[in-house]
Amino acid sequence: MATLENPWTNRVMLDTLDANPQANFLHLRRADISTQRNFVTIGVRDLETHTMVKTLASRGYLHYMASEGESRFVHQRRLSTLWKAVIDGDLSVSDNGAYYSLELPSEVEPRRLLVLFSSIYAPPTSASLWRYMARNYQHVNSSIPDDTAILRIADVGGVLGAFYLDTTAMPTNSAVISGLIEQTINELGIPRSSAVLLGPSKGGTGATFHGLRLGLPFVAVDPILDDTHYEQEMSDAHFTGHPVFPAAKQAVFGNLFAQVLETYSPGEPRGLFVTSPRSAQYPIVIDAARALAGVVSVMTADSPRIKSHPDVARVTLGPTLSLVNSLLCGWPTPRGFFSV
Repeated sequence: MATLENPWTNRVMLDTLDANPQANFLHLRRADISTQRNFVTIGVRDLETHTMVKTLASRGYLHYMASEGESRFVHQRRLSTLWKAVIDGDLSVSDNGAYYSLELPSEVEPRRLLVLFSSIYAPPTSASLWRYMARNYQHVNSSIPDDTAILRIADVGGVLGAFYLDTTAMPTNSAVISGLIEQTINELGIPRSSAVLLGPSKGGTGATFHGLRLGLPFVAVDPILDDTHYEQEMSDAHFTGHPVFPAAKQAVFGNLFAQVLETYSPGEPRGLFVTSPRSAQYPIVIDAARALAGVVSVMTADSPRIKSHPDVARVTLGPTLSLVNSLLCGWPTPRGFFSV
């Protein structure tokens, strides 16, 4: 364990980490830290602290607890032995290190699979490790066919999550997640066309990436496919960019779209975006759909109840689940651009 007493700087932190490369725990002590105002919370507005939070994430340290005067971080290699949800059996860990839960149908054999990706936790800077697995669509099992298994995948990594992509500290993260999805499909013996990916916001990022990469049907609700808005307009509110991530989302998805278009054949499972012109993500999502013409369709919602991006998933819940059920059941879904 390494402990840093105030005052310290990013350089001091780096020197401490370099001198203790095997440290599993890091305790940062500072008078302005509390249970309500932890190190990450302070980093939202304080540039120096913001830089230090990203430095820690790039080295694989995850914030897990705050008390009066101290924030604590655990290295990802020890996470499974610390996270109570894993210890209690609420979450499982794959052989390659993916954190997940799998809910099987209670009375019938699974014939379909719904894969759920988490949005950003509320509050985003919570010290709870559950911020890596927000339980969106908590009652979805009552709205889908009874023979559907539900795979929820945690988004471990980064500061607020890895967006189900590769990070500097976890350069094979996306392959590990795709591998878990493939393994679950194979072990349950489910047809690939009956395995549907779903996620809102950050979870939509994951649903889009892994749906396109694996050629599986997906519904991505207002996915975050570009870092520019949050980094430039919102002071890097998601703690993305260097050194946490090796590449910006716009580069990652640009490369992925090019690969998909090279190999896509009409008739393969298609994806669906759900978005709203009232969201800052709307033009990005629309541009992505146009780039993937024929591969992805778009449902737009212009309800006055949508004030901004976080409202899209909540307001469009009904239509979104209709699309999910259509894909799970193999029913036709609308093509191109349509609205509700």
